[in-house]
Amino acid sequence: MISIPENISAFALLVDKMRSMNESDLRLMYVRLVKEELEKEWAQTTSEADFQNVTDEEIVAVIQKKRYGN
Repeated sequence: MISIPENISAFALLVDKMRSMNESDLRLMYVRLVKEELEKEWAQTTSEADFQNVTDEEIVAVIQKKRYGN
């Protein structure tokens, strides 16, 4: 049986667990961690937007233009 010393912090245990996680699991954990903040930011960002008469392709084109300057 493995015993865990009482003086190990929760932070240290979390770091140890994260060391064995792959990149996709770490990304998913991060998204879950900041989920509420992402939802609030998205709601605030899109609160005045009207996407009813816009195609997905037009949205992608605008995002690419702003991101890459194309």
